[in-house]
Amino acid sequence: MKLPQQIMSLAKAVRKPYLAGSIICICFFLLELTAWPNMSPWSWLYLTPYCIALLLLAWFPVPASMAILVTHIACAIIPAICDGPSTLYGTWLACGIIAFEIKRFGFAIVGPLLCALALPVGYWTGGVDYNPSIPVLACSYIGAFCVGFAVRWKAQTAQRKMDLAIAQEQVRRQQKRLKEIHILHDSIAGAMTYAILLCRKKESSESSDTLTQIEQVLMQALHELRTQIISPMTDELKTDKEEDTHKLFQQHIEAQCRRLRTLGFTGTPIIRGNLSAMDKSLLPPLQTVCTEILNNIAKHGKPGAFAFVLSIESDEVRIFASNLYSDAMNNVPENHYGTTLIQDFAQQHNGTMTINSENEEWSLSLAIPLTHQTH
Repeated sequence: MKLPQQIMSLAKAVRKPYLAGSIICICFFLLELTAWPNMSPWSWLYLTPYCIALLLLAWFPVPASMAILVTHIACAIIPAICDGPSTLYGTWLACGIIAFEIKRFGFAIVGPLLCALALPVGYWTGGVDYNPSIPVLACSYIGAFCVGFAVRWKAQTAQRKMDLAIAQEQVRRQQKRLKEIHILHDSIAGAMTYAILLCRKKESSESSDTLTQIEQVLMQALHELRTQIISPMTDELKTDKEEDTHKLFQQHIEAQCRRLRTLGFTGTPIIRGNLSAMDKSLLPPLQTVCTEILNNIAKHGKPGAFAFVLSIESDEVRIFASNLYSDAMNNVPENHYGTTLIQDFAQQHNGTMTINSENEEWSLSLAIPLTHQTH
């Protein structure tokens, strides 16, 4: 059982591009070997480590490449032993692999430079006549190194693009999670607040409808949890699902106002204009803002008349909300109305927000231009 496992582990560890290059170099070596029927023992001594290094290149690319360069430098310095098949193909491959594998440029280029210098030194010390191909061969090692370096640069560029795409996808997922958290805050936490306020109301009231109202609020919260969080997460990959987002938006505002009425706030939401004239991408943040305004009325307002008007005009969206507030609040009631989220929304969409408080009445006016949202 151990032998098959070892074979499988070797097969998994193989570097396929290097294996292909090694096979090509071995084929060239075997073809040239047929032209050298009688080689000296020195040639066999030199070529044996070269062949072994080629065979190991697919598993140990850097050590095997170093061994090929060392044997080739030895052949270049001592030309007398070079009476066998050429090792140029393996040397070029080794120069490219070293450029690809070794990240430190200064250390990686040492091997190809030594190969380039060893060739003219060997011809000069060995008394061999000058050959015009010597400079070309010397430059070929640097050229092979440059090819390997270019391949590495291309691979690194592709990897950086992939890392950037992964990072952008993570940001998109984080934004989606943040949106779901906002939904939990606006819808679910708001419903819990209504339920708490209804419980406080029951302490001073003997109305038998209070428990029914609490149940309705909690049922609505559960419905929103299922429809706005669980179902979208389940159907995230279903791109063919269509839903009337404008109708759901209006239903959501009406449900929020019904909750207010159960707490003693009297008023009817007014939505003027055509919601479909707005881009769907503006609806989720606008719904969050509307929910925040209505939640703040419930938390900080005084039971009684309230107003909520949403107007969709040709060039802008306007929101006006007004309600009474209790004397228990301090002299700056707008600080208690959670207006930071609304202010951020207005700034992000180049809108304006105005808050007024006078004679125990609080009002908010919001205007968002639709220059880039209209169809």
